[in-house]
Amino acid sequence: MFDITQISHFTYVSGICVRIFTVILLLHVWIETCYAQESVSSTTTERAFIITTGDRDIQKTYPSLVMVTSALEGNTHKICSGTLITPGWVLTAGHCLFSDGKRLSDIEVHAGV
Repeated sequence: MFDITQISHFTYVSGICVRIFTVILLLHVWIETCYAQESVSSTTTERAFIITTGDRDIQKTYPSLVMVTSALEGNTHKICSGTLITPGWVLTAGHCLFSDGKRLSDIEVHAGV
């Protein structure tokens, strides 16, 4: 026969499990957030700013970083950065190569900049 106390006990236990899971999840997110804040330094931020504005990496901090440019109407435009995976392969975002009427023959990759 059907026992209503078993259902209420199951509901109670599952409710506790959901609460415990929620607390553990929030604790994990909090710890990760604290760790991320500790790992960011002003020098890291400054270096990232230097790279994203197109300036040269004088300190050679990022040897695998490359600059992807496009020659449109006779002018060279910095369009994206990329990562040198092997001497012949660069990883970059798809929109860097396939937008604004760019032709692949107009794309250049500059390493050591």
